[in-house]
Amino acid sequence: LGLTSSQYYMACLAPMLPAVVLGIIGGALADRFGTKNVVTVGVILCVPGIWFRYMAENFITLFILCMMSGLSAALMSPNAAKILGAWFSPKQLGFAMGLYFSGATVGSTLAVATTALFPSQKAAYTTAGIVALISAITWIAFVRNKPKGAPDVPPEPILKYMKVAARS
Repeated sequence: LGLTSSQYYMACLAPMLPAVVLGIIGGALADRFGTKNVVTVGVILCVPGIWFRYMAENFITLFILCMMSGLSAALMSPNAAKILGAWFSPKQLGFAMGLYFSGATVGSTLAVATTALFPSQKAAYTTAGIVALISAITWIAFVRNKPKGAPDVPPEPILKYMKVAARS
């Protein structure tokens, strides 16, 4: 693509940009519309961002697709405690959160370890896209906001906590 070193760096960091912008907003949206619904939007938008990066013909297209690839994590991470907290006891929650957050590290490690095994960029991105699509379908089909009979978690007063964070 003829990227400069700055453009390459920006493309590598682009998946993290949605988390910066949507971290707090994603939690507030989940309080309003439900964690599964909010994360599902991110998961659905993430799939083409992962799958079609090989089609990028310039920096802007690559940057947008890379940003899209980070949408699922950007909406999942601020809601992970809500999702896992509904399914695990406080005693088990730390272990469950540790497993959840180690998933990204394991995924990154596998990606780096297997990159050289693919015959082309298209094959690598298509494989990653298929894995993302299977993950999205699994999320949509099997994940629930909470177990049956569990009480609803009241929405958090976002402005109150934003003020606390701003003062910190």
